[in-house]
Amino acid sequence: MSKIGRKPRKGAAAPGDAKKHGNLDAAIDSYKPIEKLTPGAGFSEKDIEFMKKAIQVLCQSTNPLGKSIDFVTDDIDSMSKEYDNWRKESLSCQSQLKE
Repeated sequence: MSKIGRKPRKGAAAPGDAKKHGNLDAAIDSYKPIEKLTPGAGFSEKDIEFMKKAIQVLCQSTNPLGKSIDFVTDDIDSMSKEYDNWRKESLSCQSQLKE
């Protein structure tokens, strides 16, 4: 992933594009800090707003993954049963072939 506050690439998406498409890389590329922070200076409103948007995009991207992981154990159980079924079928066919 890109570093926050780096210079935008040539041909990078416009700041409005990141908002439309939820593209975190484009948002990071378009981000320019208002001022450099000195120790104890705190964060500007723009910095806080950028981090809110970045967290929102991250959550939107990872939420479907989390939901699909919930079904992995069910899928593994189902595949295991199907594998056992086909293994029994294979052994049965092999014994018939030998006879």
